Amino acid sequence: LTSSQRNKDELEAQILQVAAEIEEEEKRIEELKAAIAEDEERNLKSSVWMVNSLGVPRPMRRKVPESEQEKGTEQDKAESESGRERPEGEGEEGDTDEEEEEMEAEDEEEEENDEPVVLLNNPEGICVEDSGTILVTDTIRSCIRRITTKGKVHALAGAGVPGHVDGELADAEFRHPRGICLLGSQAEEDGGRRAAICDTENHCVRLLWGGEVTTI
Repeated sequence: LTSSQRNKDELEAQILQVAAEIEEEEKRIEELKAAIAEDEERNLKSSVWMVNSLGVPRPMRRKVPESEQEKGTEQDKAESESGRERPEGEGEEGDTDEEEEEMEAEDEEEEENDEPVVLLNNPEGICVEDSGTILVTDTIRSCIRRITTKGKVHALAGAGVPGHVDGELADAEFRHPRGICLLGSQAEEDGGRRAAICDTENHCVRLLWGGEVTTI
């Protein structure tokens, strides 16, 4: 009985020791989770700062001397008076064209603002269109991004999962693409945006033309 009791006591002591070790491991895991969450938040803030910093710098404004300001005021008055004397109907067509251009620009800006802004993960290939838009291979996320002249990053092609699927831009799949270059004219009458992409881990070259992706 004494030996059996001793074995029971030793077993209980071992169980308590294991329970204490498990509790310590759980505390360590919670600390690691908190550290990882903090690092992710810091990286996210850093990435957002980098994206915002890509914006086109604003031109510096020259301080206008008072003499030039007075001249400008007199010229504005003269133009205003001449505008009142303009015959009825004159210049209406020009004003309409300007208004239409402004409305189109506002519509394009609204559409761009509606698109979700994304972050890059290990970008490698890069090329620049005539419009100033930058195309980037987002290697880790297996997709292609575009960066506007205002520094905003948007999705261009790729479902965001590794694979090899041709089709429309949003449905196409790449496998860690690295290189990208433009091919010929990007004008609408020539078929729109056209770029060749090195789909590295699929061991092939893909063609992004207009709204579709194919394998060359």
